[in-house]
Amino acid sequence: PYFRKFLASLSAAGVEVVDLLPPYLAARREKEGGVEPLYQRQDTHWTDRGLRIAADLIATRLKKYPWYAALKPHARRYSVKETSFERFGDLHTRLPEAAKSKYKPEKLRAEQVLAPGGGFYEDDEQSPIVVLGDSYTGVYQLMDAEHAGLSAHLARAVGYPADLVMSYGGGPNVRNKLLRRGKDALESKRVVIWVMTARDLDATQAFYCDL
Repeated sequence: PYFRKFLASLSAAGVEVVDLLPPYLAARREKEGGVEPLYQRQDTHWTDRGLRIAADLIATRLKKYPWYAALKPHARRYSVKETSFERFGDLHTRLPEAAKSKYKPEKLRAEQVLAPGGGFYEDDEQSPIVVLGDSYTGVYQLMDAEHAGLSAHLARAVGYPADLVMSYGGGPNVRNKLLRRGKDALESKRVVIWVMTARDLDATQAFYCDL
């Protein structure tokens, strides 16, 4: 109940919340056809499926803002290319050395986002849409598959690139990286989507407020 009160207090302060818990619980009930888990088996981070659910939910909300209509004439049609990779996760790295040999690298899939010209999607520092976050915004986007992270799939869903500002392990403090750009650089921003891991907020949430 205290976490729900926290969400209510954010709402009262004008900070909207994308609560991923209900849609994730619904997604977990989908068992047919070998559906991909929402989180990696050897890692605390989400999978391609998990991050795309979050991206689509955030995009649905962004499209309801009045200023989004000004972006629509400049919309870009992104496409995707499926890829796969193998890796040991952060849970594996914490095992005793004797136990690590019992596990093989996990094979994961991703959907890399392609720009209209055919090249890989790149985040845009000039975008009015800021994705602020920790390693949850970096996995698949800046490491492993690359160009397949939360910001890429958010851009795919809204038809416009995002400005990614992230810090590994620094969800609560990453805001300082954005603020150091100065007032002039922030005047063109319309929304900040702040993503934090469950270790910081008890459940993975996406926080954003209209600027």
